Amino acid sequence: MIALALAAALLFTDPAGDVPPPGYAWPKASVYQAVGFADLVAFRVVERSGGLAFGFRLDRTPNPGRAPLGFSLAVLAVYLDTGPGGVEVLPGAGFRVSKEAAPEWAAVVSGWGARLYDLKTGQAETLAARREGDWIVVETSVPPGRYRYYPLSGLYDPFAPLGFRRSRVGGGIWALGAPPGSPNAVDVFDPGAYARGYLEPARPPRTFTPRGLAVALLALLSATLVAWGGVDAVRRYRETRRAPPA
Repeated sequence: MIALALAAALLFTDPAGDVPPPGYAWPKASVYQAVGFADLVAFRVVERSGGLAFGFRLDRTPNPGRAPLGFSLAVLAVYLDTGPGGVEVLPGAGFRVSKEAAPEWAAVVSGWGARLYDLKTGQAETLAARREGDWIVVETSVPPGRYRYYPLSGLYDPFAPLGFRRSRVGGGIWALGAPPGSPNAVDVFDPGAYARGYLEPARPPRTFTPRGLAVALLALLSATLVAWGGVDAVRRYRETRRAPPA
C-alpha cells in the first residue's frame, strides 16, 4: 500500500463498460465493433524528473492499424487547468467547462505519439510516450502543482482537431453517431457530464504525496501511542482499585 501511494501522486478510476455514452453509436466500420477499445478505466499523474507524467489505461487495446504504442482506435487526452484564463470549450473533445475551471493545456496521445497543446495559442510540442505494462505513459515538462484535470477518450482521426473523430447525427461508416450538438469525447470521468452538457474536473478519491503520506503515518503513530497510553492508564487504575489495603 505504501509503495503504491508513493508511486502514484494522483489516481483516477472509471468503471469499465460505460461506452458508448447514452445516445451515441459507434461507426459502422467493422474495426469499431470490438469491445472496450475507447473505454478509459484509469488515469494517473506522477512526478518524474521535475515534470508531470500522465498515465492512461484502456479496458482493451485492439490495434488493427499496428500503431507503435499498441493501440490505434482511440485518442486519449487530459486537459489541465493550471491557472486563470483558459478555454471554456475543450478543443477536439467538444465539451464545455466552467469559466472558473477552464484549462490552458492539453496532453493528447494516439497510438502514433503524443503532443502538448497550448490551448490559448494553438502551439504544440512533441512529447515522449511509451507503454509501461497496461499503462500508456506520456512525459511532460509541466511543473507539479495543484491543477484540475479533465481526462477523457475519443475515437482517433488523424485529420480532425487534436485527433478526435467528430460526432454527427445518424453516424456513418466512419462517423460517430450522436445527438445534435454532442461532444466528440466518448468516455469521461464525470458520470453526469453528458446529461448536463458540461464537464467537471475529475475528482480522485484521495491525493497521495510522499510528504503527505509521511504526515499521515506520523499522525497514525501518534494516535496509536495516545490510545495505548490511555488503555495502559485505565489498566493501572483498575489494578490499584483491586489491590488490598496495606
